[in-house]
Amino acid sequence: MMRNVLIFLFAQFALLSCDGGNKDIAKEKETVSFQYEENKDYEILYCKEMSDLTNYYVLLLWENFNEASLKELAECIKMQKSPDKDCNIHIYDSKDYVHLSFEYPLKGRNYVDYAEHLVYLFAFDGSTMYYPLIDSEYKRYGGKKSFK
Repeated sequence: MMRNVLIFLFAQFALLSCDGGNKDIAKEKETVSFQYEENKDYEILYCKEMSDLTNYYVLLLWENFNEASLKELAECIKMQKSPDKDCNIHIYDSKDYVHLSFEYPLKGRNYVDYAEHLVYLFAFDGSTMYYPLIDSEYKRYGGKKSFK
């Protein structure tokens, strides 16, 4: 009797782990988690295309965020805007400092302001950074925030 129950449970587990209907459920969950819309949740401020790489400079249109929500947003933008091409996605919480991304080298107050408003970076290789410029240089120029 116990053996029959174990065989039944194993058979149920095997059926549930088959590719049949579960791929559709997984795809549905993936789709549901990527419900971000341009001009509702984010705005593309600049798009700089190079031959094999696109850089997106994105304004976040909501205030309460964390590293996980920004990662999900960046992945969504990648899927929507550049599914077949490498891209970098720079996400800002204010458009007032995005222009500083084109200034080099950043120093002093400009560095501090830029670092505090560049909230997330999704790189072409899949690596990510939350507040990527809150670093020793930021502290050297007088930055006070810590996001670790």
